[in-house]
Amino acid sequence: MRDSDRAALAALCLAMAVGSFAACGGASSGGGVTTSPSPSPQPKTETFNGTVAVRACSSNNYTVGTDGEVDVTLTAAAPPANVSMSVYIGTPLGGVCSLIQGPTVTPAGSSPQITGNSTAGTYCVGVCDAGSQTAPVNYTVTVQHP
Repeated sequence: MRDSDRAALAALCLAMAVGSFAACGGASSGGGVTTSPSPSPQPKTETFNGTVAVRACSSNNYTVGTDGEVDVTLTAAAPPANVSMSVYIGTPLGGVCSLIQGPTVTPAGSSPQITGNSTAGTYCVGVCDAGSQTAPVNYTVTVQHP
């Protein structure tokens, strides 16, 4: 291969490398490499159903994958209609849902009754008799989390 061919090949390789660098983000006017922000993870919604006996609680575990907002909504509780329940967020500890946020006494609704921030980890949502039950109450609770 002649020197002029080697020089042309080297120039072509350099041009391709510079073009690839520019196409992949290249250098910004500030001199650093530009990057796109990572997309936020889509929230996950988990729905739990259960029954709370008189003077008792029921709980369900869920796992938060990354730090972020957690919303808890008691979406249904009956009979009777409009019964208020005690709802809280906790950590599972020896088969019990140990309270860390709440409790909130509320009837079922469509808006979150508990909103907070959690770090990644395993949590539980508890639903309890708030003191006015005369028979078992069936419930549905949703937990939206990252």
